[in-house]
Amino acid sequence: MKNLLNIINSNNLQKDLFKGLWGLEKENLRVDDNGYLALTPHPKSLGDKLTHPYITTDFSESQIEIITPPNDSIDKTYSMLENLHEIVSENLPENEYLWPSSMPPIIPDDDLIPIANYGDSDEAKEKVEYREYISKKYGKHKQLISGIHYNFSFNSDFLQSLHKNSATDQSFKDFKNDIYLTVARNLLKHQWLITYLMGANIAIHSSYKKCCDITRYEKGDEYHFKNACSFRNSICGYRNKEDFRVSYDNIDDNIKDLKKLISTGQLHGANEYYSPVRLKNPKSINGLDALEKDGIEYIELRMIDLNPLSKIGITKDDIYLIHLIIISSLLYPCSSYNKEEQATAIEKQNLVSLYGNKLPPHLIEEGLHFFKRMEQHLDDLSQKEFYEKIIKQAIDRINGNREIYSTMIYNMVDSTGYINHHLSVAKHNKKQSSSNKYALKGYEDLELSTQILIREALLKGLKVEVLDRTENFISIKNDTKIEYIKQATKTSLDPYSTALIMENKAITKKVLMDNNITVPNGGIFTSIDDAKGEYSKFKSKKVVIKPNNTNFGLGITILDENFSIKDYTNGLEIAFNHDKTILIEDFFYGEEYRFTIIDGVVEGILKRVPANVIGDGNHSIKELINIKNENPLRGTGYKKPLEKLKLGESELFTLRNLGMDDKSIPDKGKIIYLRENSNISTGGDSLDFTDSIDQSYKDEAVEAAKAVGANITGVDMMIQKIDEPRNKHNSTIIELNFNPAIHIHCFPYKGKNRRLGRKILEALGF
Repeated sequence: MKNLLNIINSNNLQKDLFKGLWGLEKENLRVDDNGYLALTPHPKSLGDKLTHPYITTDFSESQIEIITPPNDSIDKTYSMLENLHEIVSENLPENEYLWPSSMPPIIPDDDLIPIANYGDSDEAKEKVEYREYISKKYGKHKQLISGIHYNFSFNSDFLQSLHKNSATDQSFKDFKNDIYLTVARNLLKHQWLITYLMGANIAIHSSYKKCCDITRYEKGDEYHFKNACSFRNSICGYRNKEDFRVSYDNIDDNIKDLKKLISTGQLHGANEYYSPVRLKNPKSINGLDALEKDGIEYIELRMIDLNPLSKIGITKDDIYLIHLIIISSLLYPCSSYNKEEQATAIEKQNLVSLYGNKLPPHLIEEGLHFFKRMEQHLDDLSQKEFYEKIIKQAIDRINGNREIYSTMIYNMVDSTGYINHHLSVAKHNKKQSSSNKYALKGYEDLELSTQILIREALLKGLKVEVLDRTENFISIKNDTKIEYIKQATKTSLDPYSTALIMENKAITKKVLMDNNITVPNGGIFTSIDDAKGEYSKFKSKKVVIKPNNTNFGLGITILDENFSIKDYTNGLEIAFNHDKTILIEDFFYGEEYRFTIIDGVVEGILKRVPANVIGDGNHSIKELINIKNENPLRGTGYKKPLEKLKLGESELFTLRNLGMDDKSIPDKGKIIYLRENSNISTGGDSLDFTDSIDQSYKDEAVEAAKAVGANITGVDMMIQKIDEPRNKHNSTIIELNFNPAIHIHCFPYKGKNRRLGRKILEALGF
């Protein structure tokens, strides 16, 4: 292993060195409004904790564990952790929060702390039995200590190339084992460094019974540890009862030592070995069988505290920093980790955990050497710009030129109190999560409806893959099936012929008429001259001119009675610019509603208010549009709940009909409608009316969907009085949409979230 750096440089493997797979596991306790441990069961809204791959419980019903799937970049892993954290926060009971510290909040006596209950299966009973065992051995209070586990594996192709170019007689399995053992030995020797840089718990509540006889400051019913970096990583924290000696010289001795501890009853199984670094194979049930057969697949770092300074418990920079420490541990190997070296490493860890707020000179020197030797080779590894900032921050902390987390947190806690400070953080985090719940990190370039569907899929524990970002094309699967979905609502539920019918307004209208469903009177034209020839037929009516094959209100013009031939011709030209076929229909007086139907059920109804501004007597219409567009809920490209208002051809035409232009200053309180069509896609406002409309209108919408054979569709209906039963005179269907946006029902301008993403997944059989 001594020549790894030369092998990497001479074979152009610098970039491959920095590749890998990352996964994070994060534990948080649930707390109530007053900072007490929440004793309620794991929320049903988060799914089955036994089978959910991303959201489960750890020791207690009150302890949520979030698990990211392996990702091939730190950015993806961080985004996934952030998304899962937001999903969990959103689905907690109203008065519950995720506790942001590794050490517990106010906790009751052991007999009141609920052990996680997984059900009646053999697997479930085995999980419960293990938790009952460790609760008796260590106490439930200790098991409530939470943290983050960092899982990492080097890129497989990189390891294969290293093996090929190392001129070794070892098998690839043995070579790979030695790679991970080298990293593990170095990490164990320098575990104190991670604790110093990322330690973030320096106080406990007196209800936590495992308080050691160490220097502390009593603050009422709290204990504050001024010089500590991490109570969790100290001799008082999450440790085995004794420091077991387990070899990291080779995999055979490692497994042999663990089996001996298990056979003598000192450990229940490999999972009870609370080492800061574990050697892992995902196929292992008890942690040893596949590890022995197939070797090490990844390493798990377990010494990372929850960081209350980050909403999700860890910063992205720190994930990169740990990766850098792993790489450094590979490039600068240590040949052994014997009994004396283990004792020294544990001594350093104990010192830094409880008294390392200011490092002694010998540890400062060791820490600086660790990073500066890596800094010297960043140019060789083509990664200088990428990690330069990360290394500088670490060096500044070691030198004392930059505050470490434990110092910052101590100052906050000492001022406001351990419980009060962290409860305030927990409530702030939940509020922040709620305000951003429509955004899915790492998927912001996708339409909001697609993001909503992905969010619901993650909540259900489904695997999601983005197949084409520009087309919003994704796949969603579980162990038994896979579905391919475009733009959230184009699914296998609807045949291609149904989509083609709804794409064509003329054919849709014909199909609806054949099924005795009310539609507006009018005509279909394929020539502008033919349409002009019908001017006298329409001029005394209020009419709608629209292209045959467009959505989102594109190319639509609405003309009031006795319109001029000039305005009529202009409307025709706009429509024909969008399509070769247009429709001219009688305008139906009433209000427009969107009925979204999924699998024969009306799942959401919206009243759509046309794009508008409200005058203040001071600003012009153009200025009012800019002011309204500053709302963070408004965006472009259907990536936010509401679309920004525009000032284009259609809007200016509407203003001219009102005798105004974009420079006009409306009176205070006067509503100025910028368009007559009410599409959300053109800046309209969405109002939820799902529970306010007579059932007869819902029945008509369902019949319209059945007529065209649609399982997922948006039915646009004009209604005069929603509280009166429907008849052919007081309502009409003006359009069917084969790709209805679902975000308008999930994040309406006013109203409740109708969770249409979940309804689609259920209709698809998930």
